[in-house]
Amino acid sequence: MKIKNQKIEFVQEGKIQSLGVKIVGFVLLGLVFFGLQASTPPNEVKITHTVSVIHPAIDKLKPIDCYLVEEVLEDGTKQFYLDVDSVNCGENVCKVVVVRMYWDELGRYTTYKLQDDEGLEKKEGAPFTKQDYIKLEKILKNKDSELKSVFKDELVTSDFIDHGNVDVDAVSGATSSVRPEETVEGAVWTCYTLWHWANGGMVSEIRDITSQYLSAKQLRENYLADKNIAYKEFAIEKLIQKKAYDSVTVLELESEAILGEYAVFKMALEYIEQLPKDVYYSAITTLFEKGSYKKRVACLNSVSKTKKGNNKDYYDTLSKKIGDFSYQELEMFLSLLQRNQYTSNTLLEELMPLLKADNFLIARRAFWFLSNQEQVLTKKQKKILKKFKKKNLEKL
Repeated sequence: MKIKNQKIEFVQEGKIQSLGVKIVGFVLLGLVFFGLQASTPPNEVKITHTVSVIHPAIDKLKPIDCYLVEEVLEDGTKQFYLDVDSVNCGENVCKVVVVRMYWDELGRYTTYKLQDDEGLEKKEGAPFTKQDYIKLEKILKNKDSELKSVFKDELVTSDFIDHGNVDVDAVSGATSSVRPEETVEGAVWTCYTLWHWANGGMVSEIRDITSQYLSAKQLRENYLADKNIAYKEFAIEKLIQKKAYDSVTVLELESEAILGEYAVFKMALEYIEQLPKDVYYSAITTLFEKGSYKKRVACLNSVSKTKKGNNKDYYDTLSKKIGDFSYQELEMFLSLLQRNQYTSNTLLEELMPLLKADNFLIARRAFWFLSNQEQVLTKKQKKILKKFKKKNLEKL
């Protein structure tokens, strides 16, 4: 989703310009909100970004124009906020209040605020309790909630309404299609609406805004070097988008992949998979040589699915290490070579000792690969292979 435009506004003491959310008849405009006149520092600079996002509670196909505000806090950190309707109510019987949603610079939802004299309501006009607000906050911070994959038409069902498709919290008898722990009882639509604001399309918009003025160097030094995994992943994501494939960045990503946790390694591997053929194979060789078992398997999977073509040097380099492979690594590597109809003297020489491996699965896998290469084996190698077959015939 492309950022349309942005504007800078200067908030003077006692004044604030309108920033509302334009949502085709659903969202209230205006920001005279939370007593901001008294709390806003004089001459504070804010940037208003006009962005378009899809919100499934409103329309799953048509984007909504929103006015997202970016501001720098006193401690130098950056945050974003957006004013939204608390619920999209099909029958206009729900109480709708304005909720201010907050995110950090990585697009991670942080909290929400209401006006002092406003509160959220459940069905039949019951106000949210203190426990309801606590549960709502927990729901909004769960990025893997069931609400993520539920369609609007499937969220709430009712078998006694005959005057249209009613999908509101306020109608008694409505039943939620998600587990009770995923919503506040009686406020299914409120939870659904706010969850998709907190964790939906606005997240990628904020990440794009944060990165748009950052160079590859800034991403490496200010984000990739951060100890927090979320910042590392953000840096890698944006380095891929910016196609920053210079030698310095490649080396930095190799280092992060080798030393970092598996989540960082997987992101770094995505970056490395975008590199030109020779650079890719060089990097993947380094990652395999210095990686843990789990990372080595991921490297083999990467090479297996790559469309960069064969690389003799890479295959021979791995062939020399085949004696240290686990059975799974050996199986993956030999299957890869078979698909590519690849063999070499180096590979055959390294495979022969595996016929004596303590793990018979390894010995047997080596035997079957060598059997298919018999036409290029030396007389000595054929003799060893024949002897192995005779000794282990019942196991083969």
